[in-house]
Parts: sequence; structure tokens; C-alpha cells
Amino acid sequence: MTTREEIYHMTAKEMARLKVAERLVEGEIKIKEAAGILMLSTRQVIRIKERVRKFGPGAVIHGNRDRKPANATEVKVKDLVTELKREKYKSTNFSHFTELLKEKKRIALSRLLYTGYLRVQG
Repeated sequence: MTTREEIYHMTAKEMARLKVAERLVEGEIKIKEAAGILMLSTRQVIRIKERVRKFGPGAVIHGNRDRKPANATEVKVKDLVTELKREKYKSTNFSHFTELLKEKKRIALSRLLYTGYLRVQG
């Protein structure tokens, strides 16, 4: 019989959770101790312990890792905004630029998003 080896990439926080959960499963520490170590409620520690027992080490990895946020702005929209600001609307301030995009191009995003993105772009 062959065994399958899996490699997990974990943050320090996830690694700490895994170590504590494994100690819990093995009976080395109690739930209250684990809650104190991880600074979580006992209910959360019980959840982590059960997930590690059921699914293994990967259970402590955050479920949203490597997922694009639902409210993320598409790259093509960001590129269009950058191009418009550099070429057509370069003399406008960010507030006016936001208004123009909303009126003329029907692109409605927050001024802060434009400001942050455009400043990063240069």
C-alpha cells in the first residue's frame, strides 16, 4: 500500500493552530488550555479540533485562501481607468475624474479606489 504525502503552505498562525489542535487530539492538553494559548473561545477550539481530526492538517488553512474577492475590480477596468486618467483626463483631480467616469463611461467605483490604484500605477 502506498501512502500519499501532502504538502501544506501555512502561515505562522495556522501552524500554531495545527500544533495546538494535534496536542488536543492526542490528549496532551485540555480545551481550556488550548483556548488560552490560541486566544480563542472554547467553542472555536472545539471546532478546530474536530476539523483537524476529521480532515487532517489542511483543516486549519483558511478557506478563502487564493480566492479572488467578490468585490474585486476587474483588471481590464483598472487598465481602462489608468489609460483614461493618463491620456484623456490627466488635468482633472480624482473627485472630478470619478464624476466624469460615472457620467461618460458608466464606470461607478469609489474615488478612494481610483486614488489608491492610480497612485500605485504612477
